This record gives sequence, C-alpha cells and structure tokens, in this order.
Amino acid sequence: MSIGDGEDLDDSGFGETSRYAAHLDRGWSLLDRADYESARQSALQAQRIRPDAPDAAVLLGAIALAEGDPVESLRWYDQAIELDPDYFEPYAAAAQIALFDLGDAARALQFCDDGLGVESVSAIDALDLELLGAECLVSLGRDEDARARLDALREHPLFAAILRASFEAADAEQGEEDMSLSSSSSDLELDGSVKRRRRRPIAREEVEEQDDEDAEDAAEAAEAAEAAEAAEAAEAAVAELDEDEDGEPLDEEERSAQVQRVLQFILRMCRLWLDLGAPESALPALRAAAERFPNNGDAWHLLSEAEYARGDARAACHAALRVYRLDQQHAPPKWLPSPRSCTARWCRS
Repeated sequence: MSIGDGEDLDDSGFGETSRYAAHLDRGWSLLDRADYESARQSALQAQRIRPDAPDAAVLLGAIALAEGDPVESLRWYDQAIELDPDYFEPYAAAAQIALFDLGDAARALQFCDDGLGVESVSAIDALDLELLGAECLVSLGRDEDARARLDALREHPLFAAILRASFEAADAEQGEEDMSLSSSSSDLELDGSVKRRRRRPIAREEVEEQDDEDAEDAAEAAEAAEAAEAAEAAEAAVAELDEDEDGEPLDEEERSAQVQRVLQFILRMCRLWLDLGAPESALPALRAAAERFPNNGDAWHLLSEAEYARGDARAACHAALRVYRLDQQHAPPKWLPSPRSCTARWCRS
C-alpha cells in the first residue's frame, strides 16, 4: 500500500500539509533512484491533495524529462506556470527544455523573459536566465540583441564580488577600451556596485530661467534615486554568496558552491562572447578569472582560445600549457584506457 492509501483527502490543515509534503519528498527521492513509476504515483497523490498547487506538476515534469519525453515534461511545466505565475522554478526548467531538448529557441526566450519578471527570483537565478536568454538569441541569429544582453551583464555585482581581487590588474593590461567587468577602483563600491557620478555644477547666467533649474533638480533627484536603488539591488545580490533566502549565513561548503556557480556564469558569458567573434570583450573577465581561480582549467582553456583569437599566439600557448599542467595533476577518469592496454591492443593488431 502506498503512502496516502486509505487516507481522507478532503480534510485540511496540518494533516493535509504533512501528507502533501510527504508525497512530494517521497516522489523526489524515488526520482533520484530512477523509480519513475512510483515517483509518478507519489506526485499524483500530492496533486490530488492540492490540485491548485504547482509543486506536483514540477515533479511530474522532472519525471517525464528523466524518462526521455521533453514534450510531456514541458506540458507539465506549462501547467505549473499556469497554476502559479509567480513560481520561478518551472520557467527555468521549461526554458532549458525548449532550447536544449526541443531546439525551440524562440519559445525558450519567452520563458526566460517571463521568468525574469517574477518578483521572487534571486539574483543568481536571474543571472542564469539572462545568460540562457543570450544563448537563445545567438541560436536565433540575433547577434546584436545577444551583444546588448551581454553588455548589460558586464558589471554585474556578483561578477565583481568574486573577481574583485583581480580587477585592477586585468583592466590595467587591457586599457580603458577593453574594460568589461569593472570601472576604476574609485568607482567600485564594497558591495560590487558602481557609484553614479554626480554632475558637476555648471555656472549659470543670471538670466537662466527658474524652470530650467527645477528640471535639473528633478533630474538629479531621479538620478540619485536610481543610484540608491541600484546600490540596494547590488548589495542584495552579493549577499546571496553568504546567506540563504532566510538571511541565515551559509556554511563554507555552501558558499563555495555559490561562488563556483557564479564563476561558471562568467565562463558562459565569455564563451558567448567568443561565439559572437568578440574575444576582446571576453579577455578581461577571463584574465581575472584565471588569476583569481588559478586551478580552474576551464578558465585557462577559454583564455587560450580568446588570446589566440585576439592574435596573441604566445599568450595562447602559455594558457594552453597551464591547462595541460592542471590536467596532469588529476588522475585520469576510470573510463579512459590505460596507455599499457592501448599499446598491447596495438601490438596484437
């Protein structure tokens, strides 16, 4: 007998909530164990208890995808979005399925844009969806729109937060025209945001009309409000590297996972710049990432590609050698044949 059999599904309150959560937890656990049919039964039990809640539909979407049916999976995620348009998770899952499994970049882009409109989306999740949206635009051949989307991410406070130690050196090498992730150190706040520069007072003639002064005051007030809002958003974004959604501090392992996730976003952004034929836009971030995370082979690999595309073969070789040295430090994967077995096989043939 499965959980929930023989239970009264019409009551409400704590008992209903407890059973609903139990069915969902069991369903996800069974999905992790690849017991798809049992997981589906648990999800359907949860759905019968709360038909207006989106969680069971999300679980059913994950089950369908695990079974290799992206069309059915997308149908469930669409249902979850319809049940709760303010629930972020189904937008992200649906966008990835539409792009990578179904090859429907236009539909994936729509999911991305809709998901970014959800009020509760975290800064890290929003950054993930912004990059996915740029990937959709590249797939659609809308390169200029993709460039514009990536340009808007250049000075994202999360990027600044994990690369801050390397910003000044990277930008000094590139010069002003190649600065892609930071402003001068005097303009970078501790929270990773960029200060707005106040307009210098301009000498006015005595005959200047009062309404011109009022218009400028209003413009400065709007600018100050915008700067305050941007600084607050930047502070909240960076806080996600140290705190959970309830404001509780993350432990070291959780914080490291957050930092690594943002690092992967940086590398995704740089990969897109390379795909768009703009290595000069990728280089500052890649140089900073390689310096800040010297044991990350992916950063060095992309840096090698970018340096070569920029025309610096020597720097490209240097970065490629770093990848080789890093690979040598790790044991080969178990599925890789050993040199001895390969030699023996060659001799027998």
